Amino acid sequence: MWRSRCNDLQSWAGPAFGAILCTLMTQGLSSRQSELYSEVLNWLLLPSLFAAVNPLAEKVLPRHGAARTSPKPPSTWLLWIVAFCISVSSVYKAEIGVISFFPALTPLLLFAQRSIHFDGDITSQPLPPKPSVQGPALVALISIFSLSCLDLSTSALSSIPVTALYVVYSSFLNYSPLRHRPLPTIRFEENVRSLSWRVAIILAIALGVRIAKSGLDTTETIVLSLGVGLIKTLSWYFTAKTAQPSSWLIAPAIGTFSILATQNPFLQTSELQALSLVTSSLLGLVQIVRNLPQQIKSRNSVWIFALVPLVPYLLNSYEIRNADSSDHLGSRGSQPHPVEILADQAKSEFQGLLARQSRNYADAESKYKDRSGIEPPPGFEDWFRYATLHESPVIDDFADIQTAISPFLQMSGSKIQQMISKIDAAPDTELWHCKVTTKPNKIDCTHPWRTNDRHFGLLFNTLLANIDATLPEFTFFVNHLDEPRVLIPPARTKNNTSPYDLTFTQTDLSQKPTWEALTQFCGASTPNPFTSTNDTNTLPFVTNRTSALNLCYHPEYHNMHGLLFSPTSFQLLSGPIPILSTGAPSTMSDILIPSPAYIESAFRYNPSSDIPWSKKYNNLYWAGSTSGGLVSDSTPWQNMHRQRFVALAQFILPKKRFSYLYNNAGMITRIKSSFLNSRLYNVFFTKIYQCTSLSCRAQSLYFRIRSWAPKDAALHSRLVFDLDGNGISGRFYKLLASNSCVLKQTILREWHDGRLIPWYHYVPVSLGMEELPELVFFLTSTERGREVAERIARQGQEGYRTGLREVDFRVYVWRLFLELGRVMEGGRAAGSE
Repeated sequence: MWRSRCNDLQSWAGPAFGAILCTLMTQGLSSRQSELYSEVLNWLLLPSLFAAVNPLAEKVLPRHGAARTSPKPPSTWLLWIVAFCISVSSVYKAEIGVISFFPALTPLLLFAQRSIHFDGDITSQPLPPKPSVQGPALVALISIFSLSCLDLSTSALSSIPVTALYVVYSSFLNYSPLRHRPLPTIRFEENVRSLSWRVAIILAIALGVRIAKSGLDTTETIVLSLGVGLIKTLSWYFTAKTAQPSSWLIAPAIGTFSILATQNPFLQTSELQALSLVTSSLLGLVQIVRNLPQQIKSRNSVWIFALVPLVPYLLNSYEIRNADSSDHLGSRGSQPHPVEILADQAKSEFQGLLARQSRNYADAESKYKDRSGIEPPPGFEDWFRYATLHESPVIDDFADIQTAISPFLQMSGSKIQQMISKIDAAPDTELWHCKVTTKPNKIDCTHPWRTNDRHFGLLFNTLLANIDATLPEFTFFVNHLDEPRVLIPPARTKNNTSPYDLTFTQTDLSQKPTWEALTQFCGASTPNPFTSTNDTNTLPFVTNRTSALNLCYHPEYHNMHGLLFSPTSFQLLSGPIPILSTGAPSTMSDILIPSPAYIESAFRYNPSSDIPWSKKYNNLYWAGSTSGGLVSDSTPWQNMHRQRFVALAQFILPKKRFSYLYNNAGMITRIKSSFLNSRLYNVFFTKIYQCTSLSCRAQSLYFRIRSWAPKDAALHSRLVFDLDGNGISGRFYKLLASNSCVLKQTILREWHDGRLIPWYHYVPVSLGMEELPELVFFLTSTERGREVAERIARQGQEGYRTGLREVDFRVYVWRLFLELGRVMEGGRAAGSE
């Protein structure tokens, strides 16, 4: 029965048709997980297949001409070398993926064959003219460009398996026995058994090493590997039979076409890349046909395989054009899009912020008293003169500072100093003890054992050492870690009772859920007092930043952000402790300061690296690492905030349906669709880390990763994404200063929140990101949306130039130090100024 089926397939389509079909199926069905399993099975089955069908194959493809001389059997060492080279290719595909330089094999082998004519089976025919290398070389260059995705580092690494495969196919070439052979020859069919068991042994060892390191793969993967292994066996068999009347040059030609033709156009990040893949795959098919002898009856039947790359590409093009319909909300003539409404509201909010700032000291003093109920701190007038002289956009709105110091105002200065002494005596707090001294102003920071203070001392001294005023002398703590540190419990309200105990607890929650600890003071039910004034038709656009950041209002956040369920490091200190940090969630009490990263050269904006808006790619860009939490074998890394974002943008979420807004007879209608236009997203990881070997491997298999990205590549896209890592994102200001529109997702408060207005300076994105596909589509694919994005980009850039200068850092930190100096003054009584 088996022989009958093989006979039917060969007589219907021929070995060439079978080789292309099986190789395409192999490329389409195989994965990095199944590669080694299927390869081991393939090489175990291949000798049996040849033994079972070879007599039949001899009848199907009779040899012509004189009998050829029996070659000398290949040496043992040659068989082991070829087996090793085959294994290198398989291991590369299992560990890294597509061999991007694979198309180079065709011109390389063709070049090796130019000076000699192969000893094919149709020896009675006149020798063909020497083939040209230029055409195949050009096709190879186009194909390599299409596959590399501009990731030249990883692509260059693929030269290793390409070199190995060059050795393999060169040894299979049927050189004439009358001519010099550049390499020893292995007649594949005659030596398939000797070669196969060697390959199987090497691959079994590689598979054993991988299993020992990363564990056994899932049953589903192993079962899939069985099917893929069988198809690979057929692929090798039919390729060998196709090479009989032609040359083994056909093998890399078929492989190149199969790799290119099975690339999914729905996942390509640019139209150029998608089109180049289709074009190069069709050129590869031309190469296959040209390499088949005229005597192969099924030669022209292989043109049907042109449908493999063409049909998905045309379907993808149709989906893209269908999505750009005039019914989409935001097209000309439709009602206002929610984003337009939010942007208009944000403009009014920002104008109101600027208009209400004090213009003279009397107003500033009066507003301070009205807001805080106490007198301004000593030195406030000097601070005001400096702030107004340097045109600080914010004079009065420092609510975050007032909120942060309010617990300490309820304690006496002496009790705060006692608490500081207790913290100093505690081990492993990972806090820098900083002291402000005057005449001249100087801030010194020390740590029990660290020497690198992550530039906090540089930040403070750069900002305050040379101001023309005297700072208060006091001590404070700076958090060394990326993650926030302090949680202050609610103050006691009973009469004659101190609002806080002079005690603290330190809890190590690294790599553990932090949600319960961080929300323990939210209460049994915390209603959200903020209601949207904008009907978003159930799409969760961020309509109020305070509400979006408040953990108490969003219990669903508990497993949506790495900080909340598996932080890399989280040393929680509970108690009234003045700790300065660069960012903190709503329920924590860290006192916020600018990050030193914002003044470091690596994170500074360089205008020479930017380009005008009109020349930028019309897409959303982000590249980075998997920071944001530490992933163990049992951690659901799919829920980490960065991983969720990249999975969405790379269109690899299983069975995910995306929401879009359409105009239906004047009504906003939310429509679910499985389509996501991948041309609008250029998003990828460049580094997988902060994970165990098993979880790192799982992520490297799940995501499409690039080894490197230029540091200013984001500035070439109109939309740029920014989100938390382990802590705040250091690149935010650089993006904001550029000609691009920033989309920002965060759960962390920062010092600048009082001066940067969402929807005016940047576009806020919810933690759940349900609105992101509609948001990106509107801002890139509709004329009104592009106008909004460009306007927000200009406003964000202006906000950076006028509100995030070094002088603005100085105004904020100086104001903060005045407040801290007052509350920590030793003679101050509790509740007094």
